[in-house]
Amino acid sequence: MTKRGTPGAPRIPPWAVAALFGLLATVAAAWLCQHVFEGIPHFSDGVAYAFQARVFASGHLWLAPPPVPEAFGIGNVVLNESRWAGKYPPGWPLLLSAGYLLNAPGLVNPVLLGLAVFGLFRLGRTLYDEPTGLLGALLLSISPFALIYGATFLSHVPALCVTIWTFDALARGKKSDEARPLLLAGLLAGLAATVRPYTAAALIFPAGLWLVWQTPPRVALRRTALVVAGAALPLLLNLGFNAALWGHPLRTGYNQGGFSDGLTGWPGHYRSPIDLLREHLPRYLVDLNLDPWAEPWPDLLPLLFLLPRKRRRSGDGLLLASAFALVVAYSFYWHYDPIHAGPRYAFEALGPLSLLVARGLMAGAALLEERLAGLRPARLLEAAVILPIAALLFWFPLGRRLPELMVSNSRAYGGQTLEPLRRPGAESVGPDALILVSSNLQGPSYNTLALLNDVDPRKGRRVYALDVGARREKLLAAYPREETWTVAVELAPWPREGRFDEPSFEVRRALWRRVR
Repeated sequence: MTKRGTPGAPRIPPWAVAALFGLLATVAAAWLCQHVFEGIPHFSDGVAYAFQARVFASGHLWLAPPPVPEAFGIGNVVLNESRWAGKYPPGWPLLLSAGYLLNAPGLVNPVLLGLAVFGLFRLGRTLYDEPTGLLGALLLSISPFALIYGATFLSHVPALCVTIWTFDALARGKKSDEARPLLLAGLLAGLAATVRPYTAAALIFPAGLWLVWQTPPRVALRRTALVVAGAALPLLLNLGFNAALWGHPLRTGYNQGGFSDGLTGWPGHYRSPIDLLREHLPRYLVDLNLDPWAEPWPDLLPLLFLLPRKRRRSGDGLLLASAFALVVAYSFYWHYDPIHAGPRYAFEALGPLSLLVARGLMAGAALLEERLAGLRPARLLEAAVILPIAALLFWFPLGRRLPELMVSNSRAYGGQTLEPLRRPGAESVGPDALILVSSNLQGPSYNTLALLNDVDPRKGRRVYALDVGARREKLLAAYPREETWTVAVELAPWPREGRFDEPSFEVRRALWRRVR
């Protein structure tokens, strides 16, 4: 199909270009997952999500506690006298369970990242125009912050994806005032609440206000009712899950023993919300200017081009308010957590910020065009300025920052790695063996290996368990196997060169010994 009135090559539809950006982001994140993170979770939260996803994939909501439960303790997993389940909301483990059913869990987040990229194009097209949507999608697809998180098992990428598509449905519903996009927006918002409830509330609440802003009361009420109706199903299912697993619709895994920390801390360690805001908000603003693309200038600097009144658009307020609301909400949280590639609690702001930066870059290009309009040759002068800037836009995130992150996130990031299985002695372990794991960094060293067990360890041939010392005989009796081995893992901190005190380690030694 050629452009009307002009001969030449077929014009590629913008949606196809956006889909290509999404595909490239998916491929890059999938490659990073396998070659940097070994295709496994490398942070305790990711291990807990993976554990619960495997439980769902087995057809259960939770598992009965295994014999000798203290030998199977995993970070952020509740293991008490009646339940064995992850503490987090069910939305992300349920999505991830599809990956385990297909034997490809490491592909779920990369695919969701690709969908987020394409969704950002749609949102940009709905709020602005196709070029803005394309540039926003491109920026998200080349962000090292996004690509690294797309390679993990954390819940931030699904939250990013679902909230972006929620915004698009809300924007389309506001434009058309039709019921279908508003019902879809509610459904997606409800799903987002089952993935990361605090994040969803912070991001989507400003969008809800924007939906009914300056509209007649009857219209505002109708729109609100449609969104709430759409959200009802996932929210009710979430409440039902809580009731079945934890005994009350409003009780979650966070309320269980050992997981009672609240928004501003835990008993004996509470901090003033004002102190938290003063400490965290400046850090978020600094890091969000350094980590999304790691350009030689502040990453959000192009937003200055949107300050003139004539360059502002109605969607700018929505995006800025949502991103800022998320940052402020987590500024009140007791913990600031910069891992993997940036401040993770602000990760979902990357969607709105990508579109805003795209808007700023296009406004800057338009301003340059205005300034050079009377000069000759104007097009040549524009190219002389814009092309080097465009090259930098690609080089610094992909040619410099991403390789640095690949190095800093490799090895035993978070103390979790499959490296002990590649050390001498591991090859001698038979298929029917009980392997007792000990380490100078006990929990993280075991977490990864625990995911190699059968969902019910009693039914698997190989069983990885913590070496429980005095209770070893009881463990041996409960899990009789042809062989019994011990592996002692020694982890040493890996030199850190970045701005963050990231939990990178290297396996100094892994000593395998057959004891029976």
